[in-house]
Amino acid sequence: MSHKLQPCDIAVFAPLKTVYRIARIKEMMLQLEEMKARTTTISKEAQESKQKKDGAVALAAQLEAEVQEAKNRISAAAFQESEESETKVKKRTATLLGTVGCYV
Repeated sequence: MSHKLQPCDIAVFAPLKTVYRIARIKEMMLQLEEMKARTTTISKEAQESKQKKDGAVALAAQLEAEVQEAKNRISAAAFQESEESETKVKKRTATLLGTVGCYV
């Protein structure tokens, strides 16, 4: 029976197989292009996310440096103020001792 259908296989089904294969290849090519596009988009998003993270890390480091600088300035100002207060206390003590010494 198959020998009777061979002309149909050659004349009808062979071109159909060829058209079907070409259509499948085109479909696979389109899917491949879509996958490449998605991969590129995901890669760009990942890179942008990394850049944002790097920017945030840099900003955090900058803020930390500014906080440390402010602490240093406050410490220096407090130290200077304590030295000035100590000097004033010494002067006041010397003045009071000098005054008390006059009455002894």
